[in-house]
Amino acid sequence: MLEEIYTKSNSDDESFYVGEYLQDFLTFSLYEAIDQQGRYSGIVCIQKDCIIKKEKDTEYLSFKEKYQGKRS
Repeated sequence: MLEEIYTKSNSDDESFYVGEYLQDFLTFSLYEAIDQQGRYSGIVCIQKDCIIKKEKDTEYLSFKEKYQGKRS
């Protein structure tokens, strides 16, 4: 399931990461990120103390999940 991940570093411009949660570690979390076109863009490592909030059920994510591209 995709999530919107809001962090301290991108809170000023209201942007966020979009990705699927993979795993937690002591100080960070791993996500499989997608780009604006819904394509796989890589693994993102985000420090836990930088995460402001996570959203799991938004209209934007519903749209992305419906049209999400496949990894090649």
